[in-house]
Amino acid sequence: MSLAIGVSDVTHVLLADGWHAVADNSFWLDAYEFLDLPIPGTSPDLMYGNGTGFLFEDAEGGGLVMGPIASVLAVKTADS
Repeated sequence: MSLAIGVSDVTHVLLADGWHAVADNSFWLDAYEFLDLPIPGTSPDLMYGNGTGFLFEDAEGGGLVMGPIASVLAVKTADS
């Protein structure tokens, strides 16, 4: 069994600070990384990311919201 979620169906994303409305099917998943120089004493995995990230345009506050997929607590879809 799979809990398949179509990224184009995501309307809201739950992050640690609450629900965020997603503008115009803008939710997207992809690899993520930080591009700045290393910070001394910081693990490369924590600095640059090591896996899947998310990105969407915030429908209410404007601007882009992005981060590691592990920070997404839940999503709402058009069918939920």
